[in-house]
This record gives sequence, structure tokens and C-alpha cells, in this order.
Amino acid sequence: MATNKANPYTYFGMTVSVCPTCRKTLPASMLEKDNKVYMSKTCPEHGRFKSLIASDAAWYHAAQTKTSPSLMLKKHNTETVHGCPQDCGACPEHEQNNSVPIIEITNVCNLDCPICFADNHHDYYMSDEEMERCLDILEASGTDVDILVLTGGEPTAHPRLIELIEMAYRRRFIPRVAVATNAIMIAKKEEMARRLAEVHAYVMFQLDSRDPEKNKVLRGAEMIEYRERALSHLEKHKVQTNILMTVIAGLNDDEIGSLFQYSLEKPFICGFEVQTMAYTGSGGRKMPCRPSSMSPERTGRARPAHFSAPRSRHPGAACTCSPARTSAIQ
Repeated sequence: MATNKANPYTYFGMTVSVCPTCRKTLPASMLEKDNKVYMSKTCPEHGRFKSLIASDAAWYHAAQTKTSPSLMLKKHNTETVHGCPQDCGACPEHEQNNSVPIIEITNVCNLDCPICFADNHHDYYMSDEEMERCLDILEASGTDVDILVLTGGEPTAHPRLIELIEMAYRRRFIPRVAVATNAIMIAKKEEMARRLAEVHAYVMFQLDSRDPEKNKVLRGAEMIEYRERALSHLEKHKVQTNILMTVIAGLNDDEIGSLFQYSLEKPFICGFEVQTMAYTGSGGRKMPCRPSSMSPERTGRARPAHFSAPRSRHPGAACTCSPARTSAIQ
């Protein structure tokens, strides 16, 4: 007697996605198999797509519980016409405020990172007027800003970076301003570290590895000398610095523990964040996908339980993790 064959995937929810070819909005199923989470969707024109969402289903489900209450915006920039994500801007359906707004102030960069999702054309610097408009929009929305991040491109390439930081700090609703940087300019010009300290800027410091060959894979260049010099300048001028590590499984995940330990030993380093490789965008989509998982054989004393995703208004927004218990890894 014939029996039904068991489906290898376990269904646990629905979401909304888009076709990667035509961008049409599609319903999508959330599935689990072999302790991994997948999203499956079918476009009538371009067929079925299945994407790996998380390489550790247990960690993914635990992250869904780390949410916080929604803080609605006072003013929206678009109207709800076609629904999410077609009306993004943010529209009245937006379920969270923007606690960590990111403003791209230039598309000029002094690196060409193989993993970068940005498509830098090297032809744009944000004007003071554009910056003021961005800040006006943020203020009108009533968003509860925790930190404003200036990015690029490479934000230190902007000739008026310090002035843009000062403009942001003149808005009373912005408590902190950070610069997300590869720190090459800070290494070359100690004066930049001094100026950043003077305007009370925070630095989100790109530090993925201390191995020259790994840096070439991640950043297309050997970065050790630049990073050591930049860290020395930031430490000298007591610039509050946050280490931001991008991890590729089997490449640099074995350095999570050592880089975190280094962060603990430096008083000027106030944070350590790990983000897994994003296989999307200009460079990321060309990289071979290697799902991340924190194996004790590779990460030393660091374990998944030592890290927690930042609390978000949406349970699917966990992408960057910070140490939850510093003593556990010491």
C-alpha cells in the first residue's frame, strides 16, 4: 500500500518577499530543514526560489523573541498604495521608528572590497543642504534616535565630514554620531583622529582579521599596518571606538574570540559587533556562499549563547550581534 512521502521541510510561517528578477511582490513560506531556515517563494513568470535565511535554526528562533515595542513615526514620507515593500520610504505601514538611521554622505571609497554590497561610482559628496534636509526628515518623523551613523563609500573621504558631524549634533534629538570607516584615512592622518575626538564622534571600526591573506579575501588589500596605526591614533586621542567584524564561515570565524579579547583590553574600545557576510549587492552576490555557524573548534571560547541580536521592533531584523556576557569569554 502506497504511503505519503514525508516532506523534508517543516513549515513554520509566512512572510512577504519579492521576485529577485522582476521585483514583483510574492508570498513566501518560512521552512526549516536540518537545523537551517529557508525562505521559499514562486514567481508566476520566473519560477521558484529558495534562499537560506539562517544556518542555525535554534539561534534564529531564539532571536525572534528579542523584540521591543513599536514606536510609531509621527510623519511618513510615502503613502500606502501597493503595500510593503513597494511603498517603502517609510510609509504608514512602517512598524518601527528609526533608532539607528544611516546617512550615506559619499559614494567615494579608497578600497574596492570584494564583499561590499555598495556600488560606488566615486562621483558624489553630500552637500550641507542635503544633510540638513535629511536631518529635517528625521526630526519631523519623531524617531527615537539612539545613534546616527554616517557611511559611504568611505565617509572619511568627505572633505566636510567634521562639519556634517557638527550639523548633526546641533539637533537635540541626536545623542550620538558615529562614522563607519575602514580607517585608512585615520591611519594616514592623525589629525583626523584628533578632530573626531574634538567633535565627540564615535568610530565604527572595520576590523575583520589580523591575517594578511584573509584581509585580501575580505577587503582586497592587506590592512594590518593601516589598522594598527589607526587604532593607535584613536587610542591616543581617546576616540570612542566600536569594532565591527564581518565574518565568513571557515575564513575568519576563528578570530572572533581573539578580536573580542583584544577589545576588552582596550579602554577606548566601547563595543564589539559581529555581522555575518551578506551575500548580496555589488560584491557580495559574487562571493561563494558559506553559511556561518559558531563552531567551538573554530571560535575558541566564543559561543552563540555569548552573543545576542540587538532588540528590534521586528523579529526578523536580527543581523548584527554583540556580546551578551563579557565574563563568559574571558
